[in-house]
Amino acid sequence: SALRNIRLQHKARKTASYANKNLRIVLDSQEEKESLIESIEGLVNKINNKGFKPPVFKSRKDRHKMILELMVSDVHYGALTEREGKIVFNLEICRRRIRELARVTLIEIENNRKNYNIEKLIIAMLGDIIESSTMHEMESLVGCEFTNSAQVHHAIESLLEDLILPLAMTGIEIEIPAVTGNHDRTHPQKTMTQPGRHNVTWIIYNTLKLFCSRLGLKNVQFFIPEECFLVRPIFGNNVLYEHCDEVKAPTEKALEDLGLWPPK
Repeated sequence: SALRNIRLQHKARKTASYANKNLRIVLDSQEEKESLIESIEGLVNKINNKGFKPPVFKSRKDRHKMILELMVSDVHYGALTEREGKIVFNLEICRRRIRELARVTLIEIENNRKNYNIEKLIIAMLGDIIESSTMHEMESLVGCEFTNSAQVHHAIESLLEDLILPLAMTGIEIEIPAVTGNHDRTHPQKTMTQPGRHNVTWIIYNTLKLFCSRLGLKNVQFFIPEECFLVRPIFGNNVLYEHCDEVKAPTEKALEDLGLWPPK
């Protein structure tokens, strides 16, 4: 009948529209990945030929041990914030703040090593490293200075040159637990299936790990989970690192409900 033919045509159009939408998502994702690869290759060519040899950090037996911990969270490389026509946050300001963070940490190290043996420095990278120009589609794009591939590029460059290298050159053993955050994704929908591996922080952290290895920074060690959390020991105690995007309250029960605690 004519009605049946109309229904079949409508269904065919819906199927084609759905297929085209999925195809666009796949193509956009592939284009984004290719741009990221090109950005990382550019960083490799820029940084790979530099040589660094951290000094040996000497300890004294007559001093107590100390572990220093630096929290690096919600940096949001790529975010652009304006207030009354004035830029209050962009890449230039972001990198200036990261360099200041490194400078203050170096002062803390120097002050504390007068009285303690600094056993290690923990640089806890807790996610939301980039702003993401696509996580909320157009709303995210208007709040960004540039797109995701450039955000990843600048995040890697800045975290290495402005933060890790200056601190690594103290010679102190550095551990970097590195978990993902909710802004480190490229799609509107969050994934609970290995978000640590599927978000762009997987690229950022593993590229930083590669650079540190290539540059001969033997005192820098990364711990990069495939999940959204990581448990590491400090002086015999377990410490949970997580961005807390999914945790509803800062309580042990909230962590248990998500299966994050106690550590397996």
